[in-house]
Amino acid sequence: MSQATKNYLKKHITAVYKLFNRNIYKEAIFRVFMYHSVSHSNNEAKNNMYILNSRRFAEQIEFLKNYSTNHIFPLKEIFSSKSKMSFAFTFDDGYKDNLSIVAPLMKKLEIPFTIFITTDYIQSYDRRYLTPNDIKELSHDFDVDIGSHTKSHPRLTTCNTKEARKELIYSKKWLEDLIGKEVDTFSYPHGDVDHRIRELVSDAGYKIARTSLFSHCSFSQDRLLLNSMEIWNSDSLTDFENKIDGHWDWLRWM
Repeated sequence: MSQATKNYLKKHITAVYKLFNRNIYKEAIFRVFMYHSVSHSNNEAKNNMYILNSRRFAEQIEFLKNYSTNHIFPLKEIFSSKSKMSFAFTFDDGYKDNLSIVAPLMKKLEIPFTIFITTDYIQSYDRRYLTPNDIKELSHDFDVDIGSHTKSHPRLTTCNTKEARKELIYSKKWLEDLIGKEVDTFSYPHGDVDHRIRELVSDAGYKIARTSLFSHCSFSQDRLLLNSMEIWNSDSLTDFENKIDGHWDWLRWM
């Protein structure tokens, strides 16, 4: 099944779910956006569901800024929110455009965000990814929290305990040495986590960790197993609004 067909089916399921979803929460909630890359190139964005066109990304940010002024927090501070619904922006892997495209827009709109870095990608000096100096610039010149996305981006549940511990500790220490700040936020590569990995993440010193389970978060849930809201290049502004309103939360059962 092609990606276009999958997107078509997902949107139709969402339309049906929306008819029955009253979106009534008994407690305050928050949503953690999961992005990856943003590009000025339409062709590049079309070829990868995780690369958003920069114009569409800007529309989403402007929409949310108008939708929920003063309820957007850094992920590591989200639990201090007292709002009925709050939001946090995160980006996985450490793409170069997080500095060249994302950061200037977020700074202009005064929106904090978190970047989860895969350190092997940075050390490879692949031009698609941030350099060590880029990461230092983001950490010191923008309202950006640097988090870990492991050393090499493996499926952690397939790693033995020694390998998994190395992935978690090496990336944390390398980033802390680079930016001179504590790194205590984490994103599970591929969203892959079980009880053993969750405990290793805790033992490594991380305080907040984000999965890829598609749903809202409650303030009472495990801080090392936060849900997320994945954003794709096929999302229209209506899709984006529907995701905020919970009409895509049926994906948590997939």
